[in-house]
Amino acid sequence: MFAMLKANMQNYYAECEGFGWDEKDKRKEMDDPGARFLIAYETKTLPTPAATAAPDAKEADGKTAAAAVTTKPTVLGFAHIRYLLEDEERILYVWELQIGDAARRKGLGKSIMSVIELLAWKQFEFERIALTVFKKNVAANKFFRDVCKFETDDADPSLHAPEEADRIGYSILCKFNPKLAAASGAGGSGGVGPGALVAAGSNKAAEAAALAAAISGMMKSGGSGSGDAPTPAPAPTTTAAAKK
Repeated sequence: MFAMLKANMQNYYAECEGFGWDEKDKRKEMDDPGARFLIAYETKTLPTPAATAAPDAKEADGKTAAAAVTTKPTVLGFAHIRYLLEDEERILYVWELQIGDAARRKGLGKSIMSVIELLAWKQFEFERIALTVFKKNVAANKFFRDVCKFETDDADPSLHAPEEADRIGYSILCKFNPKLAAASGAGGSGGVGPGALVAAGSNKAAEAAALAAAISGMMKSGGSGSGDAPTPAPAPTTTAAAKK
């Protein structure tokens, strides 16, 4: 998965003022105990060398022996998510959404985001989903704004320093829980970004069940994640070409 992240995002990080690409730091982010992952993969069944060498092998009773096989999962894409609290607001932060070359333009990114919304809205009733996207990643911005219906978060730095907007290389986007927003009459308020962020506690068994149920209903591949701990401010997310 790290190879996919690096291939998709290294140039965006390197070109964004204030970020830069630090491979050691990015690996630490993925290993953080607060990180959880949705992993979409396909599994290929391959004959073992023994089965290939002796396709007509017989068992002791004379029956044809079943061909031995091995499975090799190939990661098509993944989401790195974290559960956060800010001012008592529960937030699901999409730290990364990465899609490999072979799986782009097939709806996988949209499917993964749909699963994330199921987790945030239905399973845990979080108030908001948030993420950070590089401004130069035009396709990703279009995907999140037009396809996923995210909007600019109140914490977006360009809103607070419009004179610096051309220099700021990223945007913070969010989407509110429609049920809670309708009940409160709220539109967009608060914000996620650099600040006192603390990972929310969670029921891992419920998470696993929710992930399995959601993914099996949305796509033919699955993923999982674990851990909960304090986390740093989020880093920019999204695939280099979010052409879902």
